[in-house]
Amino acid sequence: MVITQTIEFATVEEEQALREIFLQYDMDMAGPVEHHVVMKEDHVILAGAMLSQLDSKMNFHLAVFAVTPERQHQNIGGKLLNGMMRRPWQYCRNAVKSPNGFYRLTTLAKGSAAKFYEKQGFIRCDFTSLAHPFDVQCQICPDRERCQPMPMMTERRTVI
Repeated sequence: MVITQTIEFATVEEEQALREIFLQYDMDMAGPVEHHVVMKEDHVILAGAMLSQLDSKMNFHLAVFAVTPERQHQNIGGKLLNGMMRRPWQYCRNAVKSPNGFYRLTTLAKGSAAKFYEKQGFIRCDFTSLAHPFDVQCQICPDRERCQPMPMMTERRTVI
């Protein structure tokens, strides 16, 4: 039996299933469902994420990322994130252009998620390393203490 895992843009029909995964981590969609990507295994959604590129400076930001809890610790998240990290412009609906040279990915890890991102090659950084509005989004959040946001980044080089 061959198990097929794919990464593709989400569809309107998949919005509720994807939203349910995010809600299990006190997150929600970060824009239209069609701007999110999902990892599927034989047509079942296992994980979802959304990347943004806010400028042409090759800065991408991972706004949301989650794996269905029953599939954690099975490298589903690692496969999705690494696929997105290799070619973020392919998984970013609003990509300005694809990079030629170095590009940066940033995210805000919630609580213990920082360890997962570190295993994938991210390093901890300051909020000032994030593009606007992500650099200030946690300043007035009432859940900041509970969430314990950690800004993180990785820099990559395009591979042809």
